[in-house]
Amino acid sequence: MMKNDWILEVLRDLKAYADLNGLDVLAHQLEATERVALAEILLEAGRGMEAGRAQASGR
Repeated sequence: MMKNDWILEVLRDLKAYADLNGLDVLAHQLEATERVALAEILLEAGRGMEAGRAQASGR
């Protein structure tokens, strides 16, 4: 589990609420926001892994 997974859970919970309450535009926006958040989290995780490899190799 990544350290930022909590934000994805919050976004999913908000989307579920929006779905249950007929807030269709908000639900759609939250789905898009979740994709953006996931992409950014994965990108940051990749940067961290690359920095770790560079440090291990002495760069």
